[in-house]
Amino acid sequence: MFNNNFGMNLKEIRKRHHLTQQDVAKKIHVSRKTISSWETGRNLPDIKMVSALANFYATSVDELLGTEHCNYGKSKPVRSVFTIIALTILITGRLTFLMTNSAIIAMDILIFCVFGLLVLDRKTVLKKTKLIGLLMCICFSLSMGLFDAFSLGFSLRLICIISAVMLFFKLILYLKLIESIKSNI
Repeated sequence: MFNNNFGMNLKEIRKRHHLTQQDVAKKIHVSRKTISSWETGRNLPDIKMVSALANFYATSVDELLGTEHCNYGKSKPVRSVFTIIALTILITGRLTFLMTNSAIIAMDILIFCVFGLLVLDRKTVLKKTKLIGLLMCICFSLSMGLFDAFSLGFSLRLICIISAVMLFFKLILYLKLIESIKSNI
């Protein structure tokens, strides 16, 4: 069932998410020494723990076990698709519509924030900063779309609302991921 790369895969995935052994141990309710023994290959986790680890890292059991080709530098496409759609909509709107200086600055800030979310998607799995950033982008985008604070035209306001909806879908997926991890641990 396990190949020789299990420990290396586990360690690589943990490092990719910028977590220490202690962080992982605390989240999945085992000791740091247990994590260390898994990563060095001295011991192996049981099936339930492998599933819990896969859910914690938002990866497949096959990837964790090394039976599927691992792309450690790449994020799962599903995690980023709504962020990419929102960013594309915002950039397209920013480049195609005429707007006031304050609207340009507001759109640039929103685009920068959503781009920051995309970077967080690639760097972390479950972090409070990611959740807070997502909520801030949704609120800012909705406020730009619903309230005419920056003298946006109807089309730009609609673009902001659509991007907020895309980010809201992202939030729902993120919360479902958190829920599934908590239920499996």
